[in-house]
This record gives sequence, structure tokens and C-alpha cells, in this order.
Amino acid sequence: AMTTVAMGYGALSSFLPATVKDVDPVQGASFAGLLLAVVGGAQMIARYVCGAWADRVGKPGSLMFVGQGLVIASLVGIISGGLPLGWLLVSATLFGCGFGFVSTEAMLEMFMRVPRGRIGQASTVWNAAFDTGTGSGAILLGLVAAWQGYTAIFLVSALVVIVGAIAEIGDRRGRRRALSRGGKSVF
Repeated sequence: AMTTVAMGYGALSSFLPATVKDVDPVQGASFAGLLLAVVGGAQMIARYVCGAWADRVGKPGSLMFVGQGLVIASLVGIISGGLPLGWLLVSATLFGCGFGFVSTEAMLEMFMRVPRGRIGQASTVWNAAFDTGTGSGAILLGLVAAWQGYTAIFLVSALVVIVGAIAEIGDRRGRRRALSRGGKSVF
């Protein structure tokens, strides 16, 4: 889940400025900077909200699919909105919120799965998923942009996040089966 959403972030952070520039070359760079700041700000707020929610309900992972859905909606919104600047602002906000939920939930779920002495390793894996997703998203989706244009990268990004959601469903089913067979909760 973390890697696929980070791939979308790699595409968004790398190619949204060029997309906005195509919409309005004079103010495109400034607006792209604002959009990326909105993504970052929304992500910070969503991480806080998600952490507080997980603490309140005592169960990490309850907002994972909400986060993935917000990211998918934002990427599809960029495609279907015809790129008016106000629509891009809404899409950037949705993406930041979704990315904040997924990143927090992924880390909390990883921490739940490992013994206390291996939290550092789980954190390392989370960081690797974030960085690998961001870098590979920029590179691989850059190839898509060169081949099919900017609109295609946001569609492919949304499809990649859908694959991540399907993998998350499979992972949760696997954990439930392992626990029902007497496995430990740190699976």
C-alpha cells in the first residue's frame, strides 16, 4: 500500500508542475508550487488525524482503504477535471489527505507486526517503501508520460494504487487465516 501510493506521489510531485504549466504557462510554476505545498500540508494534518483515530479506536489500519480511496479519487479528478486550477487544488488536497492516512496506517500496521525490539527494522522497511515508491513512480511513470502524455500518468497511477488496495485486502485475509490457525499477532 505504501509503495503504490508513494508511486502516485512520485508522479504527482514530478509531473504536476509540467501539467499546470500546460494549463497556464505564465502562472503555472507558482500554482504548481502551491499545489505541492497543499499536498504536504494536507498530508501532515491527515497523519495527525489518522494517528489520533488509531489511538482512539485502538486498531491501526481502519483508515487504510479510506486513504487509498482518496488518492485514487484525486488522481482520477486530475484526469477528469479538464485541469481547471480550482479542481487541481481540490485534487491536491484529497491526495495529501489520502497519502497521510496510508503512510500512517502502513507504519502502524508494520509496528504491530514486529516484536518491540524490531521496530527499527520495521521503520527502515517503511522508509524504503516510501523512497522506492516515490523514485520508481517518477521514473516509470515518466516513461508513461513520454509515451502517452501527462493524463496517462495519473490514470496509470490510480490503477497502481488500486493494485495496492487489492494487495492490502489479500494481506488482511492472510493475517486473519494465520491468526485463526493459532499464529501470533505479530505476523
